Amino acid sequence: MPLVLQAIHFDKNKFNTKQTNQFLRRKKVKALKRVDKTENQLRYRIREPNDTAKYITKEIDDGVQFIFMKPRGDKQVKNKKSKSKIESKKKVGKTEDECCTIKECMNIGETILRGNKRRTDESKQITKLKREKAKLVPRITNLTSKINILKKKFEQANKRYEKAKAKKKNKKASEYKKKADDYKEKHNKLVDKLNVLKGKMGEIDEEMRELKETIEASKKQK
Repeated sequence: MPLVLQAIHFDKNKFNTKQTNQFLRRKKVKALKRVDKTENQLRYRIREPNDTAKYITKEIDDGVQFIFMKPRGDKQVKNKKSKSKIESKKKVGKTEDECCTIKECMNIGETILRGNKRRTDESKQITKLKREKAKLVPRITNLTSKINILKKKFEQANKRYEKAKAKKKNKKASEYKKKADDYKEKHNKLVDKLNVLKGKMGEIDEEMRELKETIEASKKQK
């Protein structure tokens, strides 16, 4: 009996159920039942296990394992090169009528993982940008609050200046005028700082948008 694909295991830290289901649908691999979730893996059973069978795990980088099943009693091939060549030609796991060789299965895994790795890298970049954005939010809020306070102080000082000037209290008017100018100068400096931070926020939003579009385009290509 040939070596057959019995199960596919995905690393939970690198895949979610949506990605694994898309992988199975694209490759026309039909699981016998819904995903079996363990602490570290998402497991899909392709064929029922056999207590007498020998199991071989083929590890693929970035969190995918192919579990192959071979019933005991098959003739052993002494020559390792011949064994490898024969096994690569044997068909494994989709259905009895539609299946793939071990080599093809490995290629399937490597192809999906290359796409997944790109999405993972881009997702990490998005996470990093979100953190940078989160740091900017309290700074922007703080500056906005200070700007509003200075604006009120400027308006009050300017109003007092106008009243003192109308009553010809030149000394008082001069004091209020100086205060008003001082508040206005501080206000304008903070406004400049706020605009710089808002500009950074806009750049982050734009970069995140481009990364999300790249991820979506990558998914559609698959």
